[in-house]
Amino acid sequence: MFVLHVDADVAGGSYADVSDEFATLATQQGWPSLPNASPCPPPDGSSDHMRRCLLSWSGLEAAGPRTVLCVPSKAIDAWLVAARFEDGHKLLGDLECNLRLEAQLGGLPKAERVKKTVRGYHENEKLITSQWSRVRQRCSQAERFSNEIARVEIP
Repeated sequence: MFVLHVDADVAGGSYADVSDEFATLATQQGWPSLPNASPCPPPDGSSDHMRRCLLSWSGLEAAGPRTVLCVPSKAIDAWLVAARFEDGHKLLGDLECNLRLEAQLGGLPKAERVKKTVRGYHENEKLITSQWSRVRQRCSQAERFSNEIARVEIP
């Protein structure tokens, strides 16, 4: 299986944010335009655009039978929040449309705080796995990803 991942908040950036050369390459290759963020909610607008970008960047017209696109809205941080916090937590509101989630996670009281580091996410990977059904319920793009994974047939 081949998983292509990008967070949907990338739709708010531009190729020129990387470099002028990259912007020129994007034009030459005919890649989908950026910025091209959609209003959120609903969470799938920018996610759908970034799915088209992933395919284009990869030179694909469509995902193959063993290729899965993973495009959280707005960022993968939403999946961590969905797994980690109980109903009623202040970060759960507008979860898939919150562009400030990373900063808000880092600003929580020390016992709840999660910094976006490799270590911080490794410390939470088992929690995300064990709470995956809750993540799927709270995040439509996690549900979409999970359904696409389930359709992959591995010999």
